[in-house]
Amino acid sequence: MRLSQKKGYYALEQQLKKRYLHLRENELVLSSEDFSEGRLKDSGFIRLKNECWYIPYSDPVVIRTPEVSLQALEEDLGFFAVRALSKLKNDRRSAFWQSVALFMVGVVVLSGLSFFWDNVYEYVFLLEFITIISWVFIWSGVSKWFIEHRDLQDKRFTILQLLSAQILPIEEAKSLDIGEKYEAN
Repeated sequence: MRLSQKKGYYALEQQLKKRYLHLRENELVLSSEDFSEGRLKDSGFIRLKNECWYIPYSDPVVIRTPEVSLQALEEDLGFFAVRALSKLKNDRRSAFWQSVALFMVGVVVLSGLSFFWDNVYEYVFLLEFITIISWVFIWSGVSKWFIEHRDLQDKRFTILQLLSAQILPIEEAKSLDIGEKYEAN
């Protein structure tokens, strides 16, 4: 990357910060397009969930909403969250059993190799090939558990963070002084 291109990117970043200074980093804004007949649409929930992903768990989330029933919005958020959390629970369970199965297949292949070692020790290529295959299964099981499971856990906490958000009408959210630490930035 050239220096002039890098400076241009820094300038663009500063322009974006100035343009969106009125939005705090922990605020999510719903628009009237996110609602249908006063109820939150599925696409609105998905957008909120995706935007909430970028807010640290230590920061409180504020949802600014147009003139809709706050109770209906809370009910809709709960409804969509229950579905999403149920799917994540099933995905976590599936990832666990898949990782156990992959790990066990690798261990069984490696154990079988050691059991038949006396019969095949002359075939070095075959021994190495089977050893590599067994370690691929073992590593796949371990990575599925430690990497994929962590991602699913983060998605779960993001949804729970979204559910604990403070919901305010747009006018009230503008006048309320929330997130003073963001104004210092």
